[in-house]
Amino acid sequence: SQSHRLEAEAAIHSLGCKELMYIAQLLGEMKKGVFKSRIATFTDNEAAVSIVKAQGVTARTKHFERWISYARDLYQRQVIGIFHTPTDLMPADIFTKALPYEPFIRHRTSLMNTGKA
Repeated sequence: SQSHRLEAEAAIHSLGCKELMYIAQLLGEMKKGVFKSRIATFTDNEAAVSIVKAQGVTARTKHFERWISYARDLYQRQVIGIFHTPTDLMPADIFTKALPYEPFIRHRTSLMNTGKA
């Protein structure tokens, strides 16, 4: 259902933020001043973007508040930015679903930074 998908998107975004912060701290130790601005994060779920940006708990979000609190805290402290990316442009889909040939090649090219299809 739609609410389960939203909960899953929020949970995955939060877990991704935890991994992101580990990498950011590691890189920060290796070279000071690497991150001078917000780190961009992306999701293809507009409701997940709204929930991370919103303050407080609603009846709709109460049951998965613990998942969104970490990402929301990072957003409010201006450590991360969260942006909506349309599903057809989401490179992470290559890891989560079987794709038709054209989107697969486009995402592979983007992720491998080869510049050629």
